[in-house]
Amino acid sequence: MGDCIHLPVEYFLDHVLPPLHSQVNPRAIVDTLKTRGNKSQSAINRQNRWRAFTQNPAESPQRDESHVFKYLADVVQAIVKASVAVNVDYIARFQHNPHGGPDYYERDRNSLPDAYLHLHNTVDGTVSWMDIAVPGEYKKGCSYTDKQNNVMNISWSICELLRKDPRRRFTYGYSIENTDMRLWYCDRYRIITTAPFDFMFEHESVVHFFASLIYARPDQLGWDPSIELLRDGPHNFQYDITVTTKDGEKVIYRTLKLLSDLAVNSVIGKGTRIWKVTRLEDGRISGETAVLKDSWVDNDQPREGDTFHELQNANMPAENHKILMDALLTVESYGDVIIDPGRDAAYPDHTIQLPSSPIPKCATSDSPKWSVRKYKIHHRVVFKEVCTPLRQLRPFQYVFKILGQICIVLKVLHQAGWVHRDISSANILVDSTGRAKLIDLEYAKKIDDESRREMRVGTAKFMSVELDRRNYRFRPSPVVSPLPKAPPFDDFSTSRTPTPTPTPDTIRTPTPPILTPPKERPPPEPEPPFRYNPIHDFESLWWVTTFFVFQMEAAFKSAAPLSGQSRSPRLQDQRMSAQRLSHDQDVRFLVMSNRVNAFMKHVHTLHRSIRPIGGQLETWRAKIIRAYRKAEQTRIPDATMAMQDLHEEFAKDLFRIFYMLAGKTVMTEESWITNEPEAANPPQEISSKRKREDQDEHRDEPEAGEPADPARSRKKARKARPVVLVDGPAARTRARLRAKAR
Repeated sequence: MGDCIHLPVEYFLDHVLPPLHSQVNPRAIVDTLKTRGNKSQSAINRQNRWRAFTQNPAESPQRDESHVFKYLADVVQAIVKASVAVNVDYIARFQHNPHGGPDYYERDRNSLPDAYLHLHNTVDGTVSWMDIAVPGEYKKGCSYTDKQNNVMNISWSICELLRKDPRRRFTYGYSIENTDMRLWYCDRYRIITTAPFDFMFEHESVVHFFASLIYARPDQLGWDPSIELLRDGPHNFQYDITVTTKDGEKVIYRTLKLLSDLAVNSVIGKGTRIWKVTRLEDGRISGETAVLKDSWVDNDQPREGDTFHELQNANMPAENHKILMDALLTVESYGDVIIDPGRDAAYPDHTIQLPSSPIPKCATSDSPKWSVRKYKIHHRVVFKEVCTPLRQLRPFQYVFKILGQICIVLKVLHQAGWVHRDISSANILVDSTGRAKLIDLEYAKKIDDESRREMRVGTAKFMSVELDRRNYRFRPSPVVSPLPKAPPFDDFSTSRTPTPTPTPDTIRTPTPPILTPPKERPPPEPEPPFRYNPIHDFESLWWVTTFFVFQMEAAFKSAAPLSGQSRSPRLQDQRMSAQRLSHDQDVRFLVMSNRVNAFMKHVHTLHRSIRPIGGQLETWRAKIIRAYRKAEQTRIPDATMAMQDLHEEFAKDLFRIFYMLAGKTVMTEESWITNEPEAANPPQEISSKRKREDQDEHRDEPEAGEPADPARSRKKARKARPVVLVDGPAARTRARLRAKAR
C-alpha cells in the first residue's frame, strides 16, 4: 500500500473527515454524555471513562476480542442519542461483528472486519462489502506485534472496499489496540493515518469521528453518485454509469460485462476498471456495444481523449496516418467525473487535497510525506471498439504476429515525434478483424515536449532499464588526458671522463625558473535531465516479446503425440527465469548490459524447440544496446539515427517467428493441463475390455428411487445377458464376436 502519511488527530478531524453537520457539536455531546440520566446511567462515568468499558481491554479476562470490544456499539449508540441533530436522519449504522474478523493470513473474500459502519438499505438484512462504509479492527494487546497485525488487518479491509465496489472513491477506517485508537483514510493516491490517541479518555475526538461519519452523505463516505448499482442478487451486479463530457453533456451507459479490473488490486494507482457497455437513452438500451474505461489519472496530465484527437490531427503522411488511426481505439466520449450529490453544487471528483497552509508535524514522523498540490482526478473514456486482450489470443503463435504489427505502429508513432511510454502486454489488444490495437495513451507525449514533467511511468516488468534507473547508462567514458612525460634522470653518470672539481669562479648562481600559471579548465557541462526517447519504447516491446517467449514451454508438430514425458526437464528453471526476467530488477539490469551470457543463461533453460527464438532475442538485445550507445554519444540522445531500420527488421523477425510456429502446437503452463492432446493408447486384451464393460454395466444401474429409462433398461439387459460357454473353436469364435458386438 505504500508509505502512510502520519497526521495529528486534530488536523485529521478538521481537514480529512467530512464536515460535521451544522447541528452537531462534539463538545456539547460530550457534556450531555456526562450528565444525561443519573450518575449510574451516564455514558461517561465519574472516572471520566466510557461506562461500557469498566476496565481496559488488555485487562479483561476474556480472550476473544470480539467479546471485549462489543461494548463499543453502546458507545456509538450513546453518541447518536446525545446528538442534537434530531431532525436529521443518520445514514450509517454501527454493527459489531459477533464472530470477529480473522487474522490477516486467514482472511478470504467472505471475511468481514471486526466492526463496521454500514448503510441501511442492505439486501435481506445481510451486510456485504458493498454495504460497508467504514471498517474497524481491534486488538486487546498493545505490543509491537499487535500493532503490526492490526495495521495488516485494517489495510486488508480498506483494500477490499476499494477493490470490490466500483462505486467506492475512497474510504475511512479506524483501528484500536487496547486503548490506542488510530483513524485512517485511503484513496487512489495516498493513505493517511493519525497518531494514536486514548479513546477511553479523549472523548471529544471519538465523538467527532463517529458523528461526522454517521451523519455524512453517501458521497462524503466515498460512494460515487454517478454510478447506480442494479443488484438482482447477492452476486449479480450491473451498473448505470454516467459520463460527463467536456461540453457538459451527460451520457449514461449500462455495464454488460467486466473486461478487466487487474489494476484495482493495487490500491495506490490508477484503479482502472474496463467494462463492455451499451448506451442508454430514456432508460432504454440503444446503440452498439462499446468499452468504458474508469480510472484515476494525474491531475496535471492530459486526458486520453485529448491525446487521441491531437494524434488524429497530427501532420504526417497519409499512409502513416492511416496505419496509426487503424491501430488506435476510436474515442466516443470522455470527461472527468462530476459529483452531483443533489444538495450542493456539483464538483469534480478528485482525491483529497489538503489546504496549502503548513501541515503540523506529527510525533511519529519527522516530516509529513505530503504534497498539497498533487492529487488524482477521476476520469472516464468510452471507446467504440470491443477488442480481445493480447494474453487471451489463441492460437498462441498469433501473439507474435500482433507484436509485429505493433512494431510498425511504433515506427509511425516515433516518426510523428511521439513516444507511448507504457508499452505492455495489457496495452495491446486485437479487434474482431485480427488487427492490433495500441491503447492507454494517458502518458503518450511529444518527444520534444518539455512542458510536462518527466515521470517514472510504465509497467514495471516491461519498463526499460534506463527509465527504471532514471539515468543514461551508455554514455561514453570521459577521456582523461595523459600526464606529460618527465625528462630522463640519471643518478650516476655513464661517462668515463672524470668530472672536474668545481671552483668558485665556475659556480654560477642558478636562474630561478619562470612559472607559468596553469590554465583554468572550464567547468564541466552539467548533465542534461533524463528524457524518455523512442528506444525506451522499443526496449519495452522487446521485454513484452521476451515475456511471451518464456511463456512457451514447448512447440510440437500438431500430429505428434504428446505426453508428460514430452516436457522439458528444465521446465522449473525456465519458469524461474521467466519470473526473474519480469520482476527482479537486478536481473533485468544485468540483461540490458554488456555482461557476457547475462541473457543467454536464461535462454538455455528454454525447450529445444523454443531456444532458437531465444537466440534471436539475444541478437536484438545486442542491437538495442548498440542503439543506446550510438544515441547517447551526443549530449542530448539522438534516437532517430540510432534506430534507423530497426523497426522494420524487428517486425520481420516477429512475423518470421509467427510463421515458424504456424501449424505447431504451442504448449504453455496452462495448456499442459487443459489442452494437451491425449497420447494414443495401445490396444488392450479382450479380458480388459470385458472388465470395462462390467464396470459400464455397474455404472448404468439406476440409483434407488430413480425412474428407470426403458432404453437404458434394454441396453442393460443386452449387456447383462449370460454368455453360454460351449467347448470348441467355432463356439469360442462366435462368443468373441458377440462380445465384440455388445
